[in-house]
Amino acid sequence: MSISSSKSNINFTNLSDKTLLLVVENFGLNFSGGSTATARVAEYFEEAFRELKVLCKREGKHNLERTHFVYYDSVLELPSMIDEHSDANTIAFGDFHVAHPLAKKDMPYFFVYHDNWPELNRFELFTKEEGQDTIDKYGDIFANAVEVFSVTNYKLPFISKYNSRATVVRNGLSQALTKKTQKKLNKGNLTVLMAGNIDKRKYIKAIPMFKALSELGSNGIQIHIYGLVKDESIKEELNKFNFVEVKGFEDNIRYDAYDVLLNTSLVENLSLSVVDALANQTPVFSFDVGGIREVVNESNGRIITDFDIVRMAKSLIEFKNDQTNFLLDRTDFEEFDWEKSATKMLRIMNERMDTNVNVGTLKSRNYI
Repeated sequence: MSISSSKSNINFTNLSDKTLLLVVENFGLNFSGGSTATARVAEYFEEAFRELKVLCKREGKHNLERTHFVYYDSVLELPSMIDEHSDANTIAFGDFHVAHPLAKKDMPYFFVYHDNWPELNRFELFTKEEGQDTIDKYGDIFANAVEVFSVTNYKLPFISKYNSRATVVRNGLSQALTKKTQKKLNKGNLTVLMAGNIDKRKYIKAIPMFKALSELGSNGIQIHIYGLVKDESIKEELNKFNFVEVKGFEDNIRYDAYDVLLNTSLVENLSLSVVDALANQTPVFSFDVGGIREVVNESNGRIITDFDIVRMAKSLIEFKNDQTNFLLDRTDFEEFDWEKSATKMLRIMNERMDTNVNVGTLKSRNYI
């Protein structure tokens, strides 16, 4: 997988003699969407840099071939480990708030923002103190980064409060494209896909919505849920509905087997599954969260405001009964491509690391 030849034909001269240190919690294709994204772009980073090192708590499935992995048990170990595994020719890259120790170091680093703060602080998923601590950490990370990459336009205002150097770089697709056009509905039946780690953030609203669906009439509707089980109590509640099946994590989900993707998240940046669905000709029904409006509209799905669970249930039933024909165009998602995303990141990193640029000045310039 050569960036300089078969991929993009770009020679990133300011990066090729450097080590890139990835500071992450989980690294691999079988964790969250953000962790998957980092593992995907790292396939390209591996070819652009002299060396790639990953500091992580957990290593999952990935396609890297010559990367050196170093493991930690506690984030308290990270400051000394960063020092141990870096030198004057090292730059760093982070994806979640565990990378906070980088904000205290003199080394230049880049950061990609996948998370859901400050919105998460509005819900009773964390204590107020925990929430504010996480927001403060992200503020430090943003302010001291050479550049922050955002996967949505939606998050630019939050990032730009701390650093004006923020660029939108889309995630790619996590599932292969199928050859189908939009699936023709089997009249009176609806097969529904849900995807994402099974926890309160993703599914706490699904439970009352499924109750509403039961009361309104769920005949002909089958819902399959894919994702790592993070909360057993949520899984148990979901499995109480006879039209719901929790299938667990799967690497390859056949989007062409489903009529619609359903997203009931409390908060979202922009889920990989949403873009995967649309690119695979599968309409999306979602609550109005995060950057969902950047890709979902009335022509390719439904956006339900104010977490109106009854309206969501009715919309699914109407879709089942009315046989709505959505207009889904894959060309709308051409920018959601790992090669394009990684190349855009590398191009910006290469420009920022130009020998004529005072990186120390860039890193210390706060925009609060």
